[in-house]
Amino acid sequence: MRTAFKVGKPLGELAELLVGLRTGDNGRFMRQWWEVSQDRTMFDCESLESAGSSGRRWFPYNKGGAFRRWYGNQEHVINWEHDGREIEEGLAERYPYMVPKGKKLVRGQGRDRYFSPSVSWSDISSGEAAFRRYPQGFIHDSTGHSGFGDPTMLDQITLLLNSSFVMGVMKVVAPTLHFHIGYVGLVPVAEEIRELPTDSINRLVETSREDWNVAETSWGFTKNSLVELSTLT
Repeated sequence: MRTAFKVGKPLGELAELLVGLRTGDNGRFMRQWWEVSQDRTMFDCESLESAGSSGRRWFPYNKGGAFRRWYGNQEHVINWEHDGREIEEGLAERYPYMVPKGKKLVRGQGRDRYFSPSVSWSDISSGEAAFRRYPQGFIHDSTGHSGFGDPTMLDQITLLLNSSFVMGVMKVVAPTLHFHIGYVGLVPVAEEIRELPTDSINRLVETSREDWNVAETSWGFTKNSLVELSTLT
């Protein structure tokens, strides 16, 4: 492990690791996805620009969540109507000292990467960290830490981060319940990471996605698995 730190590059130099949005009032701005109108929800937004032009109000919100690797914890939506103006006005009202000089709003952290594909993990865990791939369309929360960059590299980074080696590293660099981006950014990454086969993570993500979509609380749910089996007999 000491050699790995000596020869490898810190993960923070290979991927853009960012803390996400803090709404200041989740009870006001955040909902479970099934609580709001589907006609006013956009699940596959590509950018801030497309969000603004869509006229939609609710967008997927990555809030971290329970221990889950590869895929999942896609439950929440956030009010990002009018480019998040209501949230940013609320932040300015609640935290006036955060308003930049000459401005009236508090811009959300990591804003330039909203809706981009990512590898993400929860800020707090009572055990090991768990890393997941998120497709485009999500705004990430301050407790849903995320890494951004080349999609293929993100796949390879996810494979590395969920390995037993990194679990050992995290016990050294992050011995508490928190997995801040500063700790995760210290993970040493060798050049050989580019040789990791992305077909492996495709299978892992797909298996985890199918498992997630079995629940009726998933927006990808189509049919109860027991009902589906009964129609085959």
